[in-house]
Amino acid sequence: MKRTIGISRLLPLFLLCGIIAGLIGGCDNFNLSLEEFAARQAKLAANPGGGPETPTDEPPGPPVTPPPVDPLPPVDPPPPVDPLPPVNPPPPSTPVAKRGILKYNSLKEALDAAPVGSTGNIDEIILVQSIVLPEGTETAGYTIDKYIRIKAESGSVIIQRKSGFTGSLFQVNTNAALYLGAAASGGGEELVIDGQKNTVTAQGPLVNVSGGRLDIGYGAVLQNNRNAGYAVTGGAVYINSGTINISGGTIRDNISGAVGGNSVGGGIAAMGGSIVMNAGTIARNIASKLPGSNTSANFSDYGLGGQVYLAGGTFTLNGGFIGGNTLSANFNAKEGGGVYAATSGVTAAFTMNGGEIRNNKAYEGGGVYLSALSDFAISGGALIDANNDVYFYNSGSPIIVNSVLTQNPAARITFADADYVMGTKVLTGSAVSTEYAKFKVTRPSNSSEDWEIDVGGGIYGP
Repeated sequence: MKRTIGISRLLPLFLLCGIIAGLIGGCDNFNLSLEEFAARQAKLAANPGGGPETPTDEPPGPPVTPPPVDPLPPVDPPPPVDPLPPVNPPPPSTPVAKRGILKYNSLKEALDAAPVGSTGNIDEIILVQSIVLPEGTETAGYTIDKYIRIKAESGSVIIQRKSGFTGSLFQVNTNAALYLGAAASGGGEELVIDGQKNTVTAQGPLVNVSGGRLDIGYGAVLQNNRNAGYAVTGGAVYINSGTINISGGTIRDNISGAVGGNSVGGGIAAMGGSIVMNAGTIARNIASKLPGSNTSANFSDYGLGGQVYLAGGTFTLNGGFIGGNTLSANFNAKEGGGVYAATSGVTAAFTMNGGEIRNNKAYEGGGVYLSALSDFAISGGALIDANNDVYFYNSGSPIIVNSVLTQNPAARITFADADYVMGTKVLTGSAVSTEYAKFKVTRPSNSSEDWEIDVGGGIYGP
């Protein structure tokens, strides 16, 4: 049973409770037993900081809304940053071409990077891989306006005409030179420029020389091109000014001529300039009016100058070989199976100091065809084989002989039947009196007797 305390005796306790209530948040009531009061005191001791009890029986108060905050002013965007310049792609591990230690992704890149150079300062580009030309997105052949040598690194490397491209692959201009292949023999590498004549009928040669210099050196091969352009002739090479030097390379298996139209210079067509051949081969080229690579036993299907057409300018043959026709029933040309020396407003001069012309086929002039105003000089070890001949058109101009000939016979001379006239002069020069017997004369078809050349250089017959 609880013990109660009288009112009179509780007044001091009321005052004490008020004080405590102010300190701890008040008393629940004044009617506290001593046990309840003691329990409340113990609770105060356990929470001396006066914070809320956990958990609390009191409901939470209303949420507190913070006062509004003024927004920050807008921040200007940073100024734009200039983009970095493009980075050139790293050189390929297996390049297409090289210049010294520098590597290039294309022949065009190497050509563009080369210095201009000069005759005594030729920049060398080594082609590592075979390519088609024009390369990539290029749409035209490459103009050479520097002094450049292009050679293969090793083995056989091919520059092939791109399917559908009909222009010249290289154009060599004034104050420039293109050297193809090696400067000396012995390396064994081969640089082949191929025209794809069986799939592409071109409208230009492989190389067009206009005032510059083309050198066809050791290991260089210009082959398999068909130039059907009327204005620009020459199966492999066309020159109207400048110089061509052949010193060990090969021009083979090319065709010049539009179908049924103009057809001159199966290998080279020269309208001017200078050609010098010291070594190498020009072989199996055809001046043809036939489509594709077709051939015919009809001479009228062929043109002029199966291997070389010379209509102005000069051609000097010091060594090498011109000839070859593996098509035994057909022709290299109608006239001039090896060399056709014509005139185009100026005199064409052909000088043969050495070399051989053999195994060509033509209706007239299997070896050489001479027009009326052409100059032809022969000396030294030059040889026009007996299976070829020198054909004089309309009696022609006499062959110039100024030195000893080491081949005997050196050449055989042919006329049209009507032009076999006693005394017609076929040789001239300071050495005629000692060398005349080294020339033979083809028997005319209307005679059963041979004709010969006298000591003065004229022909005579029975």
